[in-house]
Amino acid sequence: MESKNIALTPEALNVIATLQHKNGTYTFYTNALNRLFNFVLDQSDEIGMSDTEAIHTLRALQYIREDLATIANRQPDLVADHTDTEETVEKVEATFDGVSVSTEEAGEDEQ
Repeated sequence: MESKNIALTPEALNVIATLQHKNGTYTFYTNALNRLFNFVLDQSDEIGMSDTEAIHTLRALQYIREDLATIANRQPDLVADHTDTEETVEKVEATFDGVSVSTEEAGEDEQ
């Protein structure tokens, strides 16, 4: 494979070898990233992140996981299966089909 403008230092090669080794380094790193991903997902409001900031952070963490998987010559552990959005919307709508809240009931709950 031909690479242009890529400097593979001995340290970089050592990191690649470590990630590709079956000693658990890749799993250790991805488990830490998974915990961080879940923390941001679940606690972004509590730590003062805007929704946009949380989404950008989650995307960056996902890209890091995918890049690590590529370097480690592994399949990335994806957070979500890439299901069809329309299919998901149909399932959600079907779940809540027939559910309604009258304005009278909502007003009583607030009092």
